[in-house]
Amino acid sequence: MKFFKPKGFTIIEILIVLFVISVLAVILFFAFNTTDIIKRTRDAKRLNDLQAINSAIQALLNQNPEINLGTDNLVYLSLPDSNPNCSSYPNLPPIFSPFSYRCASTSTFRKTDGNGWLPLNFSSSLFSFSSLPIDPLNNGDYFYVYFKQGNKYKLTARMESEAFGYQMINDGGIEPLLYELGNDLSLPTPQSGLVLYLPFEEGTGTITYDLSGYNNNGTLYNFNFTTSSGWVKGKIGWGLAFDGVDDYVSVATSTTLDLRNKDFSVIYWIYRFSTTSNYQRVFSQNEESSTDCTNLNFGISNSDTAYFDIYNCGGTTGLRGTIFLNKNQWWNLVFVNNKSTSINDYVFVNGKLDINGYRDPYQGPPGDIKLSVPWTAYQFYGVIDEVRVYLRSLNNLEAKLIYLYGIK
Repeated sequence: MKFFKPKGFTIIEILIVLFVISVLAVILFFAFNTTDIIKRTRDAKRLNDLQAINSAIQALLNQNPEINLGTDNLVYLSLPDSNPNCSSYPNLPPIFSPFSYRCASTSTFRKTDGNGWLPLNFSSSLFSFSSLPIDPLNNGDYFYVYFKQGNKYKLTARMESEAFGYQMINDGGIEPLLYELGNDLSLPTPQSGLVLYLPFEEGTGTITYDLSGYNNNGTLYNFNFTTSSGWVKGKIGWGLAFDGVDDYVSVATSTTLDLRNKDFSVIYWIYRFSTTSNYQRVFSQNEESSTDCTNLNFGISNSDTAYFDIYNCGGTTGLRGTIFLNKNQWWNLVFVNNKSTSINDYVFVNGKLDINGYRDPYQGPPGDIKLSVPWTAYQFYGVIDEVRVYLRSLNNLEAKLIYLYGIK
């Protein structure tokens, strides 16, 4: 009887397998890097285009300081549309009065005589164009914007790559998710979807001002204005310390803060004075409503992790994070809500994904927003800074850039 030994791999076969694996790895490496290179190439054009437009506007102002810069509060887009309100782009971030989108027609949007997407006549300028620059993609996600109020103006573009994302957080503007250029970078950027921005830079008084352009200002209640209750050093400039007893800030309800059945993102920085086994609410909406059984809560769970709860009549859905939020250090929290139940919601901590999952859409009316709460149960004890609300879902890169903006 003959016994046959199972035949093993030969050295040549092993070398062939290793060669195939290495070839596949190289292909994947170059595929990924090619995509990133393409994004960076487009971003470089965006940067150069906005700088060229800005130089051309400055040349016009030098020739005639009284030149008409356009209509206040119109958000001029580089997108062509037969309808001047840009209705062909339904996925644009929603904007509200006093702002509105403005598009030029397909036949004229690149003209330089004031009939293009820019409302400025460059024909006689020393610094002109053969045609107006437009975004390399120029679609509902990526486009150029011109915005003015009085004799102040701002240009913006959205970058795709992480490498050029740093340009957005280091340009000196108020919006870390757009590249901003102009003679006043504090002008609003409604095209980003930002509807509330409380940077807490007042350092005094009982009013904190919203820089989104929608005047969703907050009112301070019960603060003693000591080192543990009131204006203190924040993550960026000033912040607000809450005493864990009765301090809170209230932002009155408005159309712009109607979050029901919408995509939205809530962002803030916190510095905890102590850990606790109790829930602490940092941001809530409709919490005190006596006529509705729905509300929205973001804060710290009884396990000292981030939490995101939506209370709809008859039930509660939410997310609980896994990262322990220790005391005596700063934490950046980004909560991303998708109105579709087929798309995950996300919680990011310091720029990194903490938890994601499905939950029901928020259906409550646009009640007042509270930072901390007006009663001792669930009161936040610590410092809050840089509160933002966007009426859109931020992506992973944007969550990271928001964090990097706070630590730069």
